[in-house]
Formats: sequence, C-alpha cells, structure tokens
Amino acid sequence: MALSYMFQHLTKYVDLHFAGNQNRKLADNVYEVDISIDDFGRLSRRINETYFGILTLHRDHETWLLPLYQHKELPPMLVQCHAPRGHGGNAINSMLRHYAAMRDFDAFTAPSDYVREFYSDYVWDTSFFKTLPNGVDSALFCPMDKQEAKKELAEYVGDDRIMTTPTVGYLSRVQSEKGASVYLKLAELNPHLLFLIAGPSLGRYGLRELPNNLVYAGFHPREKLPMVYNAFDVYCFLSMSGEETFGLTVLEAMACGVPPIVPNFDGVPSVVGDAGLIADAENFDQDIGTLVSYPCPIDFSEKINLLLNDGQMRENLSQKARERALSFTWDKTAQRIVQFFEELRQKRQLASPNGLLSVFSAQTETSNSEQQHLRYKSILLGMNKRYERSLMGDPLYSQRVEEGLLITFLKNHTVREAEALLTGFIEDEAEAKAILKRIQGLIHATA
Repeated sequence: MALSYMFQHLTKYVDLHFAGNQNRKLADNVYEVDISIDDFGRLSRRINETYFGILTLHRDHETWLLPLYQHKELPPMLVQCHAPRGHGGNAINSMLRHYAAMRDFDAFTAPSDYVREFYSDYVWDTSFFKTLPNGVDSALFCPMDKQEAKKELAEYVGDDRIMTTPTVGYLSRVQSEKGASVYLKLAELNPHLLFLIAGPSLGRYGLRELPNNLVYAGFHPREKLPMVYNAFDVYCFLSMSGEETFGLTVLEAMACGVPPIVPNFDGVPSVVGDAGLIADAENFDQDIGTLVSYPCPIDFSEKINLLLNDGQMRENLSQKARERALSFTWDKTAQRIVQFFEELRQKRQLASPNGLLSVFSAQTETSNSEQQHLRYKSILLGMNKRYERSLMGDPLYSQRVEEGLLITFLKNHTVREAEALLTGFIEDEAEAKAILKRIQGLIHATA
C-alpha cells in the first residue's frame, strides 16, 4: 500500500515506466515497458538517454540487481530498503553486497534515519543511505467522533464492551514477529481493560484459550480502518521484527488522533517523536530467528495505564499525534525521490576515471652489517594510461604498497570493495580510512 501511494504521487513529477512483458499505458504517466533484466545491460546507453534514474526494491534473496552496477552507462539507481536486518543475518549480508557493488552515484533509501545509524557499525560511507520517510493519507485517516466509532465497531464485532471499557488497539498480522504474544500478555496483566486485535486472522493464536478481555475485531477493508483506529483509546505497536524501520500503522493511528505506545526499537520512535510514549525494549546485538528485539510487557503495561488514567495527557498527545502525522505526506516523499536522483546525477558528473599508472618493485637496502635486504614498494608513475603527464616534477613517486594496491584495485572495483579489502589486512581502521581518502583524492585530482 505504501508503494501504491508513493507511485501515485511520483506521477505528479515524473513518468513511471515499469519493467514488464508488453508496452502499454496503465494510467496517466504510468506505463508498462517490455524490457528484461538482460536488456538493461545490453541497452545500457539507450536506457541512460531515456531515463532520469532507476528505482527498485532491495530483497535479500534476490541477486539480479548486482550485475547491473557494473554498467557505468546506466543512470543512477535508488534501491529502497525496508528490511535492513533480520532473516537470520541474510538481510545484512545482502545489503553489504549491494553496498560494495554500487557505483559512486547509486544509493539506498530507507524510511528512517535508524537504518543509516545501524549500518554505521558496518560501513565507512553512510552517505549511501538516504532517509525517505513514508507519508500518510491524512484525508482518509483523520479523527472521528470516538463514541460513534466505538459503537460502529461494537455492532460489527457484537461486543458492547467496546463502548464502555477503556480500549487498547493492535492492528497488524497476528504473528510472533509483530508482538502478538506480548499483546496477549498485556491482556492478561490488565483484566480491567479491553484489548482489540484487528487483522486478517488470529492465526495460531486462534487455537488457544484467549483472555476474556481480548477481542478479535476482524479484518477490515482499508476505507474502514479509520473507524477501527478511532475506536481505540490508545494504540499499541509491539513489532520486534528487523523489518520495522518506520511503522506505517503507527502513523495512521496518529493521523486519527490516537496516541501510540511504541518500543524503543529501530526507527519507530523517530516517527512518534513527542506525540506518544516510548516503552522499554531489549534490543539484540544479533538477529535470532526473525527477531531483533523484545518489548518489555511490564513497561508497556505501566504506560498503557498511565495514558488511560490521565485524560489530559491523552488529549494532549492526541492533538500532537494528529499534528505530527500531518507533517508526513506522500507528496514530500515523491519530491525527495526526485531530489535524490538529481543529487546522484550530480555525483555522476563528478565521478573520475582512474587513469593512474603504478608498478610494484623491489629495491635493495644495506643494513649496518652491510647485508643487503629487499624491500618492496609501489612506484607511482607521473603519467596516466594515455601517456599524459599528470603530475609535476619527478616522474616516479615512491608510495606505500597498500597505496599502490588500491590504485590498481580501483581500476576495476568500487571504493566500497576497496573498503572491504583494506579492512581485511589493516587492523587500524583510522589508518585504513586515511589511506583510502588519500587515494580517492589523488584519483579525483588527476582525472
């Protein structure tokens, strides 16, 4: 659904062409184009002349995109990342492969700053991670008369308690990764409150004996979701999956004026800001199964009761939630995508070919005992591969072997691959970064 909104608003600024099996118009400014992955390499120059950029999704089990980075003629690529970790480490490893293979003018997008901060522990250049927040349809998701919403949902479910009992809401797939087990614990801890679940089904939990105060509110079409959100007094978001970089349902609840309670986990707190409450969570240093965190049921329970027992706080957060949600628009998302492509095209213009020539050589040194020893050095030649003199003075410049290795390596590999190489044989990361910085500067200065 998020992609659908994003594409809809992008068409205000650009034409969208989707790779497919035939040539046809799908909607205003939206077309299907008969083109295969193989065509991207074969027709790279023509594609570059036709398209402003390539927008695609990162999926950790797919590898078809990796070879495309080798085609320098293709326009800049933005790779949208919605699952930066999880899946038993597969997501991280896949992201790192893409990072290494990307050209200097490609980038990732992710819905929150958290992804860039998370990957700062793994990569040197976090500028490849662009923040692209989701938006919300604030015309659809808006505050309603709460009692009317409660009455409508109570009639649909057949449970009048919804109209009279303080209500906690959960709208998601009912799965462990989404915090379903924790939500059941919250219901058991708070028999005086009503806990509603709205989702496709109860899944495996439907076979259990559930607490009496936990009510399955059914699956609702999108146009009915505002009514469901408005029937909640507070909204509980409990996901512990590595795929939660944003929390779109949190933003939808906020747009309806429902104050959220979310775990201190990944990018979700950055969506809430000061318009909700942040509960404790145990964040894991490594994935285990599909989980990367565990929300604290006790702290969630305390914050639920704090919010439900303080009408003034709830009203203040309700207003803040709506106001903050209004700042997240799909039009802003679309504009940022266009802006990112413009920035990447500028980076492409500044990209410098590596024409430096260097050789590796041995030279003898005499020790105090007058024994000769061989030392190995890299020699930078003062000319490029076109035999143009690129440096003044002495045509031969001695340099460290590591520097010569990088010059040679960067003729056919990316700077991110060089980063991985240096990390493998230079223990001091600061020294390794300094070497790479010098070589990059030399290549750009002598292009």
